[in-house]
Amino acid sequence: MIIDFLNDGKSVYIEGTDVAEDLQGTALFDFFGTSFDGNGGYFNVQNVSSTIGTITDPILLNYQYSSESDYGVDELSGSEGTICLSSQEGIGRVTFWDGPNKEYKVIMSSILFGSLIDGIGDNNKATLMSRYYSFLKIPPYSVDPQYDPDKVALIGNEPNPFSIATQISFSIPANQLQESSLIIYNIRGRKIREFNELPNNGCLSWDGKDENGRRISNGVYLYQLQTDTYSEVKRMIMIR
Repeated sequence: MIIDFLNDGKSVYIEGTDVAEDLQGTALFDFFGTSFDGNGGYFNVQNVSSTIGTITDPILLNYQYSSESDYGVDELSGSEGTICLSSQEGIGRVTFWDGPNKEYKVIMSSILFGSLIDGIGDNNKATLMSRYYSFLKIPPYSVDPQYDPDKVALIGNEPNPFSIATQISFSIPANQLQESSLIIYNIRGRKIREFNELPNNGCLSWDGKDENGRRISNGVYLYQLQTDTYSEVKRMIMIR
């Protein structure tokens, strides 16, 4: 499915601490122009900095060092693609490529976007995501949307496709929050997980696990925001 998507000239962002290791040997791996150099170890990403002259230059961000998301982060290099973010000691963590003949655009990240820590000025996740969007030619929207307090809306999720976790953004007036739910289904319509206590900041993180704490399999999933007067469904893709 994703290969067909890329062959149609589309763009894909993919992330996960083991993303390159897990994709090795698959037909999809070659589409990212990336080499897997190792699966890292304990506590190996303290910060990430951009490569001069690339799409992320001159961003510098700290990472959630000594956290779960810092364990076993894949080490990347560009076979055809280019490293745009490296951790300390110059180890590649994010690569980008526009295909053999500039026919599609891809970004592979072994660091988790949600584990980056905002710094000063333009050294923040919103700026980084806008750089990603610009390269991928995706119309940007705010990483931290300005919500209309009187409007219910299901905004979307990022990253999409995702491999470890994804952030689902929505807008719900405070007086409707307790009567609202967000439900995730597989493509056949079977309920995977339901969230009935939604955060009031309009952003819910889903770790790709079902109601029993089991990791879901690769595929297309649907997520529905539902209130007494509103219902909307969007689609996301899980790939490891």
